[in-house]
Amino acid sequence: MKRITNDTMICFNEWINQLIYNKTKVFWIDKNNTKHYLWSKKPMLDDNGNIDYQRLSITNKENEIKTYRWILDNKINLLTK
Repeated sequence: MKRITNDTMICFNEWINQLIYNKTKVFWIDKNNTKHYLWSKKPMLDDNGNIDYQRLSITNKENEIKTYRWILDNKINLLTK
């Protein structure tokens, strides 16, 4: 089995830098030039009805972690260089 290193695999930090954050959705284009819809960025409002950017940031980070782990478990070939 080939050893997994940062030279052979896209690491988490490298992968999140490849994400495309649109106004309402997050996408990723893999090494095969396939565009993947990953998740929706639903606005979260605070008690005053304003966008809660801190909660939105936390939710996005959680989604990044969950999605990367899913790809590692189910589509690892997309993360190989």
